[in-house]
Amino acid sequence: MRRLYMVYHWALTLVFAPFLIKCIDFLFNLEPSIIGDLSIYPVTFIFSILFSLPTMAVYSAWFFFIERHQKSVFWVKTSLIIITVLGIYFTFNIIKVNIGVSTTYGYCITAVTIGYLERLKPREAIIDPSSDSNNTTAL
Repeated sequence: MRRLYMVYHWALTLVFAPFLIKCIDFLFNLEPSIIGDLSIYPVTFIFSILFSLPTMAVYSAWFFFIERHQKSVFWVKTSLIIITVLGIYFTFNIIKVNIGVSTTYGYCITAVTIGYLERLKPREAIIDPSSDSNNTTAL
């Protein structure tokens, strides 16, 4: 399976979740301005990376374990997304910061959406350019 999937899923979730959180806050009138806290986006992004590292470690271990077994792409994606959502939930409960429900929902919705939209190719679909069977040049 494509190993970049886990990096894309992790990075894109961390990039887009703060924007979704601000939209949720704005739509439910929890925040009067949609631009206000986006000025601290770099700080939010750095802390998101730091707090997501334990989840990323579990996610990577499961990905490398499941990569050795041939399972359906849907099952692999679903299990990885479940690990991500549980990691988000446990992280917010462990740090016990009063950041609101919209933050947890924002990260979870983003993780699920990106997880299912990002393409994950099974091992058979990846073509090795160094193999002789792909060589089309005649001698």
